[in-house]
Amino acid sequence: MLKILIQEVFATLRNPRGYAREVMIPRNYALPELVTMGALAACLYGILTVILVQMIASIDDPNLELAGLDQISAAQAAISIILNVALGMVLTSVGAWKIGEMAGGTGGPSAVAAAVVWHSLCIIVAVPVFVVVGVAATLVASVTGLNLFVFATVIAVFLYSLWLEASLIGEAHGFSGTRVVALCLLGGHAVVGIITNAILS
Repeated sequence: MLKILIQEVFATLRNPRGYAREVMIPRNYALPELVTMGALAACLYGILTVILVQMIASIDDPNLELAGLDQISAAQAAISIILNVALGMVLTSVGAWKIGEMAGGTGGPSAVAAAVVWHSLCIIVAVPVFVVVGVAATLVASVTGLNLFVFATVIAVFLYSLWLEASLIGEAHGFSGTRVVALCLLGGHAVVGIITNAILS
């Protein structure tokens, strides 16, 4: 099961529109399946984020328990992140479905929600790759003194994630272009962030 998941994730990372067209959309996920996938993605995201922050904190200061999270317990931090990610996926799914529909998209709520949830799972599974890239960028920066290289790497990973999500949602809606979808998502994520913070704060 895990092997199949990893294979499908990397197939998506290589060709998101092809995967969406040939595999994701034809599966026509039911609501319980989407909820399960979304819950898994949110839980993994929360746990991995806390672990990575803990690792970074221990490198900077071995006596520091959880830097950057205002000394909240790891469990509380993970739960907070999980709730934010879960609510964010719900709002993004609804927004992408309705706005895409108004723009002439043909994707139903199930297909669009699957695109949002699957994107989250892909990014989580690919975290080790991103960590390796980040470490390599940090090493290059430390050797060359070019701290801008780390910043550029972070921006590149962010843009890739945005392109991946826009490709999946665009294919779900039947849009041939990706750039306009990506721009809409960029603004949409900002709005979703404000709403989730207002609800969960």
